[in-house]
Formats: sequence, structure tokens, C-alpha cells
Amino acid sequence: MAVGDYVQRVDHLHGRRGDPIASRTKSHILMGTRTFLRDLQEWEWIPRRFDTNRALAVPRTMAAPISTDPRVIADEVWAKLLWAGLNLQAPDLPGTSAGSYHPLELIRALAVTWLFSRLRSDEISRLRVGCVRWRHEGQPIEGASREVLAEQAVCLLDVPVNKTSTAFTKPVDPIVGQAIEAWQALRSTQPERLDVKTNERVDLLFSIRAHPVAKNYINRTLIPSLCEKAGVLISIPLTGDEGAAVGDGQTALDALLGRLAEAPTRAGPSPRDLNRPTTSALLPIVEVDKAPNSETAGHRFHRIVDYLNSGSDLIVTSGNPKNVSDFASLCGLKLGVQAGTTQLNDAKAASAKDCAGKPIDIQTFQTNDAANLALNSKRVDAVFAQSATNAYVTSVSKGQYKVVSKTDNPALIGACMAKDSKLVKAVQAGIQKLIDDGTYKTIVEKWNLKSSSVDTATVNGGQ
Repeated sequence: MAVGDYVQRVDHLHGRRGDPIASRTKSHILMGTRTFLRDLQEWEWIPRRFDTNRALAVPRTMAAPISTDPRVIADEVWAKLLWAGLNLQAPDLPGTSAGSYHPLELIRALAVTWLFSRLRSDEISRLRVGCVRWRHEGQPIEGASREVLAEQAVCLLDVPVNKTSTAFTKPVDPIVGQAIEAWQALRSTQPERLDVKTNERVDLLFSIRAHPVAKNYINRTLIPSLCEKAGVLISIPLTGDEGAAVGDGQTALDALLGRLAEAPTRAGPSPRDLNRPTTSALLPIVEVDKAPNSETAGHRFHRIVDYLNSGSDLIVTSGNPKNVSDFASLCGLKLGVQAGTTQLNDAKAASAKDCAGKPIDIQTFQTNDAANLALNSKRVDAVFAQSATNAYVTSVSKGQYKVVSKTDNPALIGACMAKDSKLVKAVQAGIQKLIDDGTYKTIVEKWNLKSSSVDTATVNGGQ
């Protein structure tokens, strides 16, 4: 089956129509079929001739790709979210003219618990009254005790049964206990609710007006509010006409990608012939004649104001457990590369050249963050990416990653604009002014990009 099969409306699928359906979708189809046939057997509408759970079980090859896809959040972004959670005010929350449905103290406790406790939204929404306990030197104490400072006490949080473990207790930051106790002091008596996990009636902590806070409230309301207050998300509501224009733009982009995929390169085959992605986050790479004076040159259509000179290099985790130094040392090991990039082509070429008998196991990822996450979780042994990107990653990782190879194939990076755009000279002059007054040097040194810096802001300097 493919995306778009057996459906009536396909206009919303855009470029996804015809793509193979995901493993998770296949699993859900099997589950629905399994449930349907099992019910027919139990109602005795059909004879019981097979076991639906065994005959329609999800194969291991299908279940293996089904997993979470966590994203790496930069330290500075997380610091902004922490600040937003600790300074949350009523105007920061969505609501009506009468205010938010949930009291501010409840939302503050919810936000602080999510930020500091490292629990899933389902676990947080099922926390119970009295889940916070305080201890000092092995002895239980009152949370409001004046004899012991909060930073000298250990705050313990009782977490209920969840899908991966039984009930457990974990130490958390004292600020979590303080926020929860502040809400408990204001919380009115609520009727007990049925815990669907344990099938027992419990007194849920985050409950108001006899209604528990929905577990998707954190993902759909609280987190977007924190992001907006922290300045890491800008939400602009679109009108109906604007929404339609966005849809038309996506359709046009998909059509353009399809045309580019069929365009032959100078080497002969088109990107589609080379199995280049046409619906990934990156445009397919199409080689053009870059001779600046040629009437048919690629620069006939655009101008690029250069501001960095970056190549590619390898990064590994601290300690370099597999002693990676270059491509030759990666033979037989796993290498993470972002899909649709020149680094992927370089890695394949290096594997064929240096590791003929024991090729590099190249793992592709949709984003470079996903590749770095795989490196951190030891699913790959190294990551090959743009040197400017690797320099930034190593600078913010606090020693978690390090570069182990020399920069390969350096090339200029810049801002691309139309050939006749009036912004070309303005952007070039602006970047050159930053270089001349020392601001550019301060920026590249802050983000560990000194090795990729340039001395002059050129236009089409990469030819």
C-alpha cells in the first residue's frame, strides 16, 4: 500500500501521494483488522479457525522502525524555557475574557514539574496529592520546615505506575516540591478519579472543578505558551486566503522539486537517477555551469554574498572510543550523515575508495541533530557534517563531542539572492562593515567558527 490508496480526498497529501506507508500506519491497519476479526469470532458470527493475535501479529521487521524521534534542544533554548516557566504569568496563557480555565498556581506547578522532573506528560497528569516528600540527613521533614533550608533538603517525587515501569520515587529539584505544595495549598477537595493504568480510584493532583487536567494539555497548550514567552516560537494566525496560498505554495514547490529531479546534471544522470531525495528538507543537488562570464551560467540567475568558508569533517564523542581519525579508520564502523547533502556523496566515495573489503556502514538522517543524537546514544560511531555545523555543536556540547579530522573540501557559504536584487550590494556592504569593525570576529569566535571565517565579503566568490 502507498499513501493515497483507497481514499477519496488526495489534495492534502501534496508530494506524499504514492510514497510507501509508514511502519506505524501498517501496524495500526493490522491492529484494526485484528480487532475486527476477533470481535466477529467472539460474537460467533464466523467460526474460530485461527488465532487473530498470532496470524495478524506485527512482524519484527515492521515493529523495529517504530520508535520515538526525540529532538536535541540547544542549551540556550532550554535555558529560555526554564526562565519562561519560572516567570509564567496569567497574560502568557491562552484563555477568554474571564481568564484561563485553570488557576495560575496549577499551571505554574505543571510547568515546573515538566521542566525539572523529566517525566512524560502522561505521568505528570497522573501524579497524586501528597506525591512530594522531603528528607534531610535520612529523616523525613515537613516541606514548610523553618529549621532546614530548601537547598539542604532532598525533595522526593512519587511517580505512579507507567507504561515502562512500576511506581517509583525520584529526587527532584526543590523548586518542584515548592511549586506543587503551593498548588496543593490552594486546591479544593476534589472527587477521586479512576486511574486507567491501575484501575483504582485516586486523588489526582492536577485536577480542578472535578475535572483532571488532560494529558495533552502540556503538549498542546503549556509548551507552546512557554515557547512563545521565551521567544523561541512566533505564532501568526493565517486567514483563509493566506492558508490557501500556503497550500498552493506547497503544491508549487512539490512540482518544482519534481522538475528539478528530472533535470540532467553535467555528468549525465538526473538527481532521480541518482536516488536523490525530492521531498526531504533539502533541495536536490543539480550541478550547473558556474563560469561567471557564461551566458548560460548558473550565476546568470542569482548572486551569493559569501560570509563563511566551510568544508566537512568528522566528529565523535569525547574519548574517541573507536579511535576514528579519517575515513580509512571508519571501515566497518557506522557513520551518521544527513540525507540529501554533499557529505553523503563524499562519504560513499570515500568508503568505496578506502574500504573496499570492509565498507563503512553509512546511516542517513533527515537532520544533523538526529545524526548527533544517534552518535550520543552510540547508534553510530561518528558523524560527518559541515565543519561550521560541527564547530557549533562542539562549542555548545561542553566537551561531549570533538572534531577528529581535518577540514575536507572547503567552500564558501553565503546568502543567495536574485541577480537583479537591490539587496546584494546592501548585504555585502553590511557584512563587510561587520568584518571591518570587529563584530564579525566577535561572532565567529563566540560560536567557534574562527576556522571558517573570511576576510572579505565577496559576491559569487565560490565561482
